[in-house]
Amino acid sequence: MNNKFLKEYKEYKAKFTKLYHSELLSILRTLEADRKKRLRKFLLVLLASIVTLLITIVCGLFYNSTNAIAEILNWTFGITAFVGLLISISLYDSFTMDIKSECMQKLMLVFKSIKWKGPSGSIPDNFLTKSELFPMFSTKSSDDYFEGIYSGVNFKVDELRLDSYGGKQVFKGVVFNFKFNKPIKNKTIIISKKEISSKIYNILYYAELIIFALMAILLSKSSATRNFYINDISKNFKKQKKYKHEKMQELKLEDPVFSKRYEAYSSDQIEGRYLITTAFMERFQNLQTAFQAKSARCSFFDDNIMIALSTNKNVFEIGNLFRPLTDFKTMETFFNEIISIYLIIDLFKLNEKTKM
Repeated sequence: MNNKFLKEYKEYKAKFTKLYHSELLSILRTLEADRKKRLRKFLLVLLASIVTLLITIVCGLFYNSTNAIAEILNWTFGITAFVGLLISISLYDSFTMDIKSECMQKLMLVFKSIKWKGPSGSIPDNFLTKSELFPMFSTKSSDDYFEGIYSGVNFKVDELRLDSYGGKQVFKGVVFNFKFNKPIKNKTIIISKKEISSKIYNILYYAELIIFALMAILLSKSSATRNFYINDISKNFKKQKKYKHEKMQELKLEDPVFSKRYEAYSSDQIEGRYLITTAFMERFQNLQTAFQAKSARCSFFDDNIMIALSTNKNVFEIGNLFRPLTDFKTMETFFNEIISIYLIIDLFKLNEKTKM
């Protein structure tokens, strides 16, 4: 962190703290009473859903398959449990979004030239696909989306989840896209080796399939219906994560530590080595560590640099159901996450203009 950035950081922090105490704290105190009410409702709905789900499983194991009333009741319990879980998730998400609707625009006034667009904006699908950082996906959900400019560098930040056919999660985390001030004529990418080898299947997806199969068997006494569910599950289960690197050559990098953690590919060996310097490799590893990301990916293409950090942590949160809204630590974490966008630009010197 250079002296110029350190000075800016202190200025932003002072403005942020002042805004919090002068304007936001009173709003958060009002919302705190609402949080407690919604939390009680959330816990009651969740508990009722869990109890109903357990009843469904027990009845499914022991009721007489010829008893039509018992089967109808079992389906009713199962659907009720499912709806209850959806409601509890909705209660959590709606409260989080209500806080953001009340406070986020005010918080953005602290930072220069950055706009929060919530879940309504997102990095376009074709742009994500063109980066070749993500396996094939069919659905995308965005939680927080920011656009802005810092030190002459245009950027987009998207907290999103990508799923393949069958609901399998292929990415969850934060995607940073910066307009690169160095000309990029080809494509160069970096992928965590851990993600390529051991993350072929997501553990949660395994659990999802098992639960779904169990429910299908318990709730359906019809062998034809069971076979339909199981065949559908089997098809989705066999779909693997695929990266599109066929037309690119692997880059052999000199840093042995970096090479153990990542694989690099490029459609042009000279440009690839120009971009992935020793300094860049060190900063990239430090970035993954700083965000506590499970894996990191990076793509240079069309004068852009895209960085994707995989994490299950909800970032850019300014409050949730399970923590008092007046706890300044939550706001402090949010502040540091926003500042990290500027820090990446400074750290990787993305504002410097050089030629190949």
